[in-house]
Amino acid sequence: MTHIYLSYAREDRSFVTVLEADLMDRHHPAWRDSSSNRSQEEPTVNAIRALEEAYALAVIVSKHLSSATIIQTEIDYARKYTIPVLVIKLDDTPILDNLQSAEKVDFSGIQRSSGIDQIAHYRDALGDLIDVLNKLRPTTLYIEQLKHPNDEVREYAAWRLGELRDPSAVDELMDALNDNDSDVRLAAAEALGNIRSDVAIKALTRTMNDEDPDVVAASVRALGQIGQRESIPQLLRLLDHRDRFVRAASCLSLGQMRSLDAVPQIIDLMRNDPIGDVRGAATDALCLIRAHTESREADRALRRAHVEWEERANRLKA
Repeated sequence: MTHIYLSYAREDRSFVTVLEADLMDRHHPAWRDSSSNRSQEEPTVNAIRALEEAYALAVIVSKHLSSATIIQTEIDYARKYTIPVLVIKLDDTPILDNLQSAEKVDFSGIQRSSGIDQIAHYRDALGDLIDVLNKLRPTTLYIEQLKHPNDEVREYAAWRLGELRDPSAVDELMDALNDNDSDVRLAAAEALGNIRSDVAIKALTRTMNDEDPDVVAASVRALGQIGQRESIPQLLRLLDHRDRFVRAASCLSLGQMRSLDAVPQIIDLMRNDPIGDVRGAATDALCLIRAHTESREADRALRRAHVEWEERANRLKA
């Protein structure tokens, strides 16, 4: 779901044009049917597709409502696709019966004022609308909070975006990998791993050079979750990293990527690393590789270590 669908009468086009631009500035992209046959009763093919992809339908209620029969059709389509519907009131026109339960935002003050007062009414109503939309699509709120001056707010925003797993946040999360605060960078890397977008691979690979090893480990885990093999050469170099969490994460990610090139080094870590967690991660990685390949080298190492690779691999995949 990528945008708000604006349903309006053609006579309200000037207001809708301004509103569309302001919503975009506040990270709520809007879509409207600006085709020449807007007054027909059935939506165009593009309009239907846009409705299917909308996270909200905003109905502009004004004195021109009765002239736009297509609005009722668009409302019906929104109900069909279980898209939340909200009302934007431009004047005192009665609200349709099937919109009585919809959330309402009152812009009618702009009709009763002028100059500075009109601007103030518009800004207040726009703020109310943004609050409503942020509840419908919290991704936008957390993207905004990635710019907050407080480190903890930015960290929480990145963490929540990872929970929401909305691909539309990927660009901002990649920017957050360069944040001055290491906790924010770590949360952004983990979020990108949860979203699993191929677009983030290069940014996460660059973060392997981060000065904080916990951020490096988080980026490595994220690459493992995404699962694309193009970062394998960089991950192989991290198997010798001084930090145990980076070594462990690199083992697991290479296991998830089924890297045969990594098998000799991973076997060495399973046998000889001084840290138990790293040895355990190396064992898990070998089990994953053996479960998906015919690696005789991995199979022999696991048998010699008396590891039941099938059972362990199934547990890891679960």
